[in-house]
Amino acid sequence: MTSLPGLFGTDGIRDVAGEGKLAPDVLLRIGDAIGYILAEEEKKFECIAGCGDEGVSGCVVLARDTRASGAPIGDVLTERLIARGVRVRDAGVVPTPVCAFLTSEYSCNLGIMISASHNPAQYNGIKLFSRGGDKAPEVLERRIEELVHAGVPRPLRMADFSSGAGGLGAGGLGAGRRECGDEMRRRYIDHVVERTKKSGNLKGIKLVLDCANGATANTAPEIFEILQAEVVTIAAEPCEDNINVDCGSLHPETVAAAVKEHGAMLGCAFDGDGDRVIFSDETGTVRNGDVFMAIYGRRLKAADKLPGNVVVATTMSNLGLELSLREAGISLERTDVGDKYVAARMRETGAALGGEQSGHIILVDRVSTGDGIQTAIAMAEVLHGSGKAFSELAGVMTRYPQVLKNVRVREKPEFETLPEVTESVRSVEDALGGEGRVVLRYSGTEPLARIMIEGLDQSVIEKHADAIADAIRNAIAAE
Repeated sequence: MTSLPGLFGTDGIRDVAGEGKLAPDVLLRIGDAIGYILAEEEKKFECIAGCGDEGVSGCVVLARDTRASGAPIGDVLTERLIARGVRVRDAGVVPTPVCAFLTSEYSCNLGIMISASHNPAQYNGIKLFSRGGDKAPEVLERRIEELVHAGVPRPLRMADFSSGAGGLGAGGLGAGRRECGDEMRRRYIDHVVERTKKSGNLKGIKLVLDCANGATANTAPEIFEILQAEVVTIAAEPCEDNINVDCGSLHPETVAAAVKEHGAMLGCAFDGDGDRVIFSDETGTVRNGDVFMAIYGRRLKAADKLPGNVVVATTMSNLGLELSLREAGISLERTDVGDKYVAARMRETGAALGGEQSGHIILVDRVSTGDGIQTAIAMAEVLHGSGKAFSELAGVMTRYPQVLKNVRVREKPEFETLPEVTESVRSVEDALGGEGRVVLRYSGTEPLARIMIEGLDQSVIEKHADAIADAIRNAIAAE
């Protein structure tokens, strides 16, 4: 079997399609493991227990983004699930938050989203959602990983697979079947539109939507047009290998240029699977998730809809956000990087708003997970209701100079075990003298060490980041 040093990262499983964690033999085992848990161990996990379908071993929602590898991966997982008697509701190409919404809407045990988010087209991944539409907890991920490594106690046999049309159908261990249909996508559209129309429409708002040639291309423009916004759409022609290429949230300069070209009030750049969004204001200035939280946190507080006057963000959020919220009487709680950690702290504190600098925002009054489309609607509503320009609203936050650097590594030991690295960090922190921050972490999806430094002077912190990067390269650089 393919070697698997840790199947799940900070946001599910991710690798180059057909290799490593997504090698064919591993995909078969992943499908077997999920099917076995739903058929035999469902009641052990509260997060997936209970299903609205009678006579089946479980029910899952399956969805994917626009990558060429998405459909084949889905076929492999579907075959194994059906053989275990699981009902598969295949939503096709839809954004990740649609998969989460449908999992809750249809009372399914689990949602499976096939996507590598902002990564290049050759990558893919698997994200899991529990029954209520939240990211699946680590306890479930660990059990799946155990079964993938050790094998399930009751392996599938050829007799467990149907010989019906397409090799998938009735028979097997239960009433497993696959159902497809555009009504699933439409149910999400109707839900979002109905919710938004309760407070009005977006008439008079001109905006640019950059769909990253990804999963929002068939959803976001339609929603905003129904809400009567004037919509300019770019990067909405996916062709299986152009997802995230020179567009979307990784390249917000593209939407920023389009905003200036078309005289728009707002630009929204989604990532490949639509669970995050980066903005541009009317001047073409890029505005990230920190700016949104500074603005929207104030809006919620003014409406008495910010429980505890707290916002949750990660260690990567700019110091300027913390100071901005403090000025408004709002405290900032920080977590490790990853939306699942933000969501967990939000549940603990009862917070209504949380997110990441990268544009992954959780708005509890709208949805339980990151949703780029609904975050974009929220920003458009602020502009519509305030009558102010985005650039004026963004003035509530002053961004501290920040530098981010990545170093490709061959392994991921604790940074504290690397003397040269810890000494370099200590030296930089002493130089900053309490007027900045240093954050080191590993990517949960790639072989990268990430360095973030904030301070008062951009040129100075860039030199500090270079020094730490050199120390990391000397210790664990990829060969």
